Order: sequence, then C-alpha cells, then structure tokens
Amino acid sequence: MSTQLLVQDQIDWSDRGIEDYSMFLAVDNVVVAYAHLLHHPHYGENVFCLCAVEVREGYRGKGYARQIMTLIEEKKGYSLATTGSYTPEGFEAFNGKLPLLPEGVDHGRATFGSMSFIKDWDIHDAVAQSAEEYMDEVIDA
Repeated sequence: MSTQLLVQDQIDWSDRGIEDYSMFLAVDNVVVAYAHLLHHPHYGENVFCLCAVEVREGYRGKGYARQIMTLIEEKKGYSLATTGSYTPEGFEAFNGKLPLLPEGVDHGRATFGSMSFIKDWDIHDAVAQSAEEYMDEVIDA
C-alpha cells in the first residue's frame, strides 16, 4: 500500500507572514482525507491552525483523519491547534484533543453545521496520480 501526504501552497500571504496550505492524504492514488492549515506568526513557531479536516465518504471511521494529522505533525514538524470552532462531527472527534490557539475559544459545543470542504473527490484522485506535477510537495509516509 502506497501512502502519501500531498502538500499544496494556497494564497501567497507571505508579505503578512501568513502560510496557507491544503494537504491531502492519498492511499494508492486515492485521496481519502483533506486538511487545511494556516500559520500566523503570533501562533508561535511551527504552530498551525487546523482550519478543516475531512475524510472522504466510504473511508470514514478508518483512522484517516488522525493519520493525516499525525503525518502533518511528524513529517512537516508542525504542531496543530484549533480555534475551538467545530462541526458536530469534528466536535465529537477532536474537542479537547487539540490545544487552543491564542485567540481560540473553548465553546464546549459545535459552532458550525455539518459541511463538506471537498466538492469533487475524483478530481483530487486525478491530481494524486500526477502529484509530482501538480503539488508543491509530495511526502511518502
């Protein structure tokens, strides 16, 4: 089984010191999980806000959310934190398990409704099959 962490830089806010990344977990060239991260200098060195994490339907409940988060921490050396805002699914899975960012608020409840961040997973599968061409970084897990 081939597992890769695919990294894509997003909006260039480097003039403000902000880093913005989309990351995908691909297993045998199928994208099974997605994470969106932001870093601002006041978060602290190598501390990134986990803005979103989603696992593809049909792959949920198999540990892929935890796996993408672990790979981000281990392979990229980033520490993940949260604002404290979650969807109901995220609240159930992660509330209290990630440190809060400096401006984070412990709401004690989900603050967003259920949502999907990826509209067409199949497009990302095509990208995963040519990851070296389309991604800024490809890390073998």
